[in-house]
Amino acid sequence: MTEAENSKIEKPNFDAYTEKLGSISESIDQIKKKIDNLQKEIKIANRGKEEYNKKKKDIVTRIDSFQNEIDKLENERRGILDQIEQKQKHKKELRVNAQNIKKQIGFENEEDIEKKIREIENKLMTSTISIKEEKVLINQIQALNKNRPLFSSYSKIENAASKYDDETIVPLKAKMDEIREKINKLRNEKKNERNKLKELQNSYQERNSKLNELNNLRDSYSKKMNHYFMERRSITVELEEKKKQYRSYKINLLQAKQQKLKEERERKNLEFEKQNLEKELEDIDALPYREELALIENMLSYLKKFQDEAKMEEAKKQQNSSNKKTNGEVEKTNENDKEEGDNKTKNENKKGKNKKDKQKTFKLDMNILCYFVTAGIAPPVSFDEIDPCISKLHEKRAMYEKKRDDSVKNVENRRKSLTTKIKEIEDKLAVFKPAEYTKGHKTNKAKA
Repeated sequence: MTEAENSKIEKPNFDAYTEKLGSISESIDQIKKKIDNLQKEIKIANRGKEEYNKKKKDIVTRIDSFQNEIDKLENERRGILDQIEQKQKHKKELRVNAQNIKKQIGFENEEDIEKKIREIENKLMTSTISIKEEKVLINQIQALNKNRPLFSSYSKIENAASKYDDETIVPLKAKMDEIREKINKLRNEKKNERNKLKELQNSYQERNSKLNELNNLRDSYSKKMNHYFMERRSITVELEEKKKQYRSYKINLLQAKQQKLKEERERKNLEFEKQNLEKELEDIDALPYREELALIENMLSYLKKFQDEAKMEEAKKQQNSSNKKTNGEVEKTNENDKEEGDNKTKNENKKGKNKKDKQKTFKLDMNILCYFVTAGIAPPVSFDEIDPCISKLHEKRAMYEKKRDDSVKNVENRRKSLTTKIKEIEDKLAVFKPAEYTKGHKTNKAKA
């Protein structure tokens, strides 16, 4: 048994699947009808929805406008905050610069510098010091004189830093407070609009509780219908898979059957060829072309016999014709009789000619025609064609005799070739299953 026959697959019960799918489709249709009825009720309940949507849209538009204004003010407030931050940073930098200058001077005010210079000058004038110390003191005086103008810069920076808040930062803070008040006002208005929207939604929901119930019921029906859809799809996929498996199984069976028939046909052809070769091997010692030569000899004998009979019949007819002419001339005595005799003679001559013409052609029976067809020679249809036909038969006989002589010389080579071919065929037959080969071999022997 083939692999397809071993793995047998039963035909699926398509009617059961069809019945199940029909039941599911019927359930889906019923749910669709229920959903359609619910849609009609929902449409009736939705009549006040347009007014609600219009009011809701107006409130949302106002809320969006308030939010846009708030966003603009927020952007402006953030800009002011950035300015205040920059101003404070600048003020801090002024303070740092003033402190650095003060540290560089080393004195609290310009009077302290004057006092220090006078002390150094007094020391130079009253004290006895070396030249080196004198140079040091002179350098100190020069350094103090050099730092004296820094006090004016320090004073300016310090004054600017102390007045910076009042002149720059305070106005910005005041403006920011004003913006904050506007933002709070807008937020309150926005909050009021949101409360209105919430009240509108609550009132709409209260009025449309039935609509919600209908929507929920419709959703539940939709879920149920989707479940049926999924179930139907699952069954359809399963059915298609079983169809595919069964179809594949049938195709495999058909292919196995075709392969088996092909092998059987091939085996029979090989056995037939082997029988022919064995028969040819049995007859190899006999002279070849015996049947062809015998057929040609029979045809030659037939034609010669037919030719001889035709000649004898022609001679008899000519003799009878001459006797009739002699008797007719003696009996006729008058001119009328002569004329009648002449007419008769003419008629007889015409008849004789017609007979001769008829005798020139002849018919062959079907067996003789088959002989000529088998020999491959056109059969003669008149006496004039007999001699050429005999010549062709002689040529044909000479050809077959030459072939026979050549074949006798190559008997051993042909025997070896036939034996080799038979061995090759037996090797090919051995490939087939023993049971099949034995069964086929016995059948062929029985037929033989």
